[in-house]
Amino acid sequence: MALADRICLINEGRIEQLGTPEEIYEQPRNAFVAEFIGISNMMHGRIEAGMSIRTKDGLCHCRRLRAATGDSGVLVIRPEKIAFCTADEALVSGQVEESIYAGSETKLLVRLRAEA
Repeated sequence: MALADRICLINEGRIEQLGTPEEIYEQPRNAFVAEFIGISNMMHGRIEAGMSIRTKDGLCHCRRLRAATGDSGVLVIRPEKIAFCTADEALVSGQVEESIYAGSETKLLVRLRAEA
């Protein structure tokens, strides 16, 4: 990532994504690319109107989507993009169920409270 101007990710002989390190990290084309390039939180679901994705847990709002209403998709959230905020500002809310100390970081297991 630090040495390349462009990266070509290949999976079983097929190009999954070609782009700058920033493009591949910030806008992975699919779940394979997102998982390959780093740890992500992923939620599978169906795109609904109003910039939302319906997952098995309910409805999660998004700031940007690259899919049309009715499409199946994967919501990818990088851990460093998660921030605690007030309920009024939240796109997704939840409750911390477990805190795991891991030296330089603390991992949180959060049960989402998505809208019905």
